[in-house]
Amino acid sequence: MDHDRSAPDPNSATDAFTPPERRRFARYGDPVPVPTLVDQSLRSAELQLLDAREALKEARRRVVQLEDALESWQTLRQEMTRNGSEAPRAAAN
Repeated sequence: MDHDRSAPDPNSATDAFTPPERRRFARYGDPVPVPTLVDQSLRSAELQLLDAREALKEARRRVVQLEDALESWQTLRQEMTRNGSEAPRAAAN
C-alpha cells in the first residue's frame, strides 16, 4: 500500500485523520441498504484484524527482546557467582 492513509481527502467533508476505508458512506439519518452495512462491517472487521495482527507482531518482538535481556542478566549473574567475585558497590540510578 503506497498511499498515505493519513492524507486528507480534499473532496470529503469527514475528519481528515480518518482513513478513507473507515469513513461512513452515508450521512447521519440517511437510509443505508443492509448489504452496504454488511460490507462496511466486514471491511471494518478485516481492518481491525489487520491492526491486531500488527500489534501482535510488535508484542512478540518485544517479548523476544525481553527474553534476550533476561538471559543476558542471568548469564552475567552466573559468571559472577562462578568467579566468586564480589563486585564493589555500584551507584544506583
